[in-house]
Amino acid sequence: MKPQKTLLFLLCAIAFVIGSHFLLRSMGYEGLPAYDGPGTDRICRENAPDRAGGKDARENMANRWLADSLIQLYQKIYRPQDKHFRNPLLDHLPLEAFQYDTAGAGQHLLQGFLARLLSLDNPQEALWIDALYQTPDFWSEDPGRERPAFSRILHYGDGFIQNDIISLSLRELFQKDFGGHGPGLVALFSQEGMPTPVRRQGPWHVVDASGSGRRGNYGIWNAYLAPPPITALLGSGKEEGSLVFPVPENIRATQGRIFMELLVHEDVQKRDIVAEADGMALPSAPERKVFGQQRLTYALPATFHQVELRMQLLKNRSLYALSLNDTTGICVDNLSLGGKRAGQAFTANNRRFLTDQFRLLDVGLLLYQCGTEAWEHAQGEDFDDEAFRLRTLRELSYLRTLMPSLPVIVIGLPDLPNREGKPDPAGIRQILKECALQTACVYWDLYSAMGGEGSATRWITASVPLATDMPFRFTPQGGDLAGRLFYKAIMDAYRQFLRSEGRDMILNRAKTLELTERRIP
Repeated sequence: MKPQKTLLFLLCAIAFVIGSHFLLRSMGYEGLPAYDGPGTDRICRENAPDRAGGKDARENMANRWLADSLIQLYQKIYRPQDKHFRNPLLDHLPLEAFQYDTAGAGQHLLQGFLARLLSLDNPQEALWIDALYQTPDFWSEDPGRERPAFSRILHYGDGFIQNDIISLSLRELFQKDFGGHGPGLVALFSQEGMPTPVRRQGPWHVVDASGSGRRGNYGIWNAYLAPPPITALLGSGKEEGSLVFPVPENIRATQGRIFMELLVHEDVQKRDIVAEADGMALPSAPERKVFGQQRLTYALPATFHQVELRMQLLKNRSLYALSLNDTTGICVDNLSLGGKRAGQAFTANNRRFLTDQFRLLDVGLLLYQCGTEAWEHAQGEDFDDEAFRLRTLRELSYLRTLMPSLPVIVIGLPDLPNREGKPDPAGIRQILKECALQTACVYWDLYSAMGGEGSATRWITASVPLATDMPFRFTPQGGDLAGRLFYKAIMDAYRQFLRSEGRDMILNRAKTLELTERRIP
């Protein structure tokens, strides 16, 4: 009986192995249904192993690779729907690509923002993508991703970007492709020509970093609105300050919602603020608090024409920023800091305060475009290029120290008309480029994108003027064109990022499946 039982056991084992083998083959070796989609990716075919089965074997292997969710995501994003790379508005524009430091640190940081664009472009996969590209834990000062479906771009510059020049074009392009609504941060201080001019009423006191020689809690504008000094000193008072700003129809939400977000001192209570849209009180959402400040959010109605904000001006009732934006998609903010504050946007702020404010705003990318005013105010040989270099290095280095994983793109000077008594702008461009690459920032050459030497004259004398002379400034048409030139550069970087990620996904998946196949008899 014992030999018979042994033989029966061996026969059952052999039957089990054979049955399992055919079952696995029918399921594609991975428990996944065989992929029967139209065609295969070229890269898969090139990297398929040349087994005895020839073409059929290679195609079967490629089909198994394509069954993986990563490869399907890659194909869905990059191959069939090339909407970001076939935009007819960008096809006729020349490409001036980004420039990176030799170590590639700036490019690596920029890929963090490109990964965020990937999640915004594929909201159904946002959680998986964010987990795949999460920031290492040792970068504790990274701007937090409190809202994975939202990202903010801060466009810092001098008077050259005033009146929402370039920022407006970028905002429209980003929001068209990746979602989002609203003009973003509202200029509370210098409002000339801005799309949402603010009318201040009451005894507001403007605290400006340019009037102080020491660091303070100034915020992203390097200035903020506060109660009168006597009220701040005594801690009492019954004054009320208000902000009234009409919102033009072209920047109101047509799809989705717009929220009003306030960055205020931590001592501000909800009862201290009255927010209204067309005379109707606005409901407030839960606030987000950090040390020294907080973010208050108010939902605006679907249709409105004017927003009014009233605040009791008691001690510590300070307003640092006000923004109108959706809580999903992209928001592009224009922060034009001209005059004494030009180019000095960060070092006046206390370290922790500015870092927390970037977190509250969900900043994902920063554009730094300064230097034009420095050239305009310089007088020939009296221009101290070393002082300009040290000032720029100090600002970018301070920002890099505060937020080491925040990508920063430095935009160079445009072509400028030749003027007697002015320094050579090429020297300023070279300084900006060197400072950018030394601090792991990305550099984009606006001068070359415009057309190089002599392009300023062509832009000024165009049939539809793209720029004005004395001082040199872009017209709205020129600012729109400059914005599109920059957007084409960042979309080119996005395309290269997707190609690299897709290729890596396929090659890594090929290695995994090949090892799996070798282990199966």
